[in-house]
Amino acid sequence: MPVLQKAQHERQDVTFLFVNQAESMQSVSTFLMTQGLNLNNVLFDGTGQLAQSVGSMALPTTLLYSADGRLLGTHLGELSEASLARALENFGPPKPTSAAPAPRKPLCPSTATC
Repeated sequence: MPVLQKAQHERQDVTFLFVNQAESMQSVSTFLMTQGLNLNNVLFDGTGQLAQSVGSMALPTTLLYSADGRLLGTHLGELSEASLARALENFGPPKPTSAAPAPRKPLCPSTATC
């Protein structure tokens, strides 16, 4: 996840969603804190509906979608920095962003669904 955190901060022109399945908001919050991770867009799918809908057979699964909702690629398992960089090539070069990083968004309520 540190690779994804780094990419999320570097590629602010790309939206990253982190969907947790069958884990409580408290468990996820504790994990993120103990790992020193600061992620935006952390969502919860308590029933596993998202995995079923996209055909995910393993965790973690990374799905890459275009801005218009087309699936550009998938990756099963942990991503290396090189694998993620290659996948992000589908989105073109990074667009310039402001120097100040975006503030961390709060975790969504455990009742939020995908």
